[in-house]
Amino acid sequence: MKFHFEPDFDYQHAAIEAVCALFQGQETCQTEFTVNLGRGHLPLARSSVGVGNRLTLLDDEILGNLHQVRIQHLLLANPANLF
Repeated sequence: MKFHFEPDFDYQHAAIEAVCALFQGQETCQTEFTVNLGRGHLPLARSSVGVGNRLTLLDDEILGNLHQVRIQHLLLANPANLF
């Protein structure tokens, strides 16, 4: 089975925006980092700065963002069913 991605459909843009909205409020972290090549860590140049992927949002904040996405996209049959 092959998947073919067409990036210009409105529903795909809406899906991408919905996923990004889950992380609303997440700060962009910059940090020095290393790359794991399977045989230990290979340090990058000391001056290298990368974008860290450490999640700083609390679970409750992500859940609140999820609720907002569900409300925005009318995905709630009953608001009491919010996980």
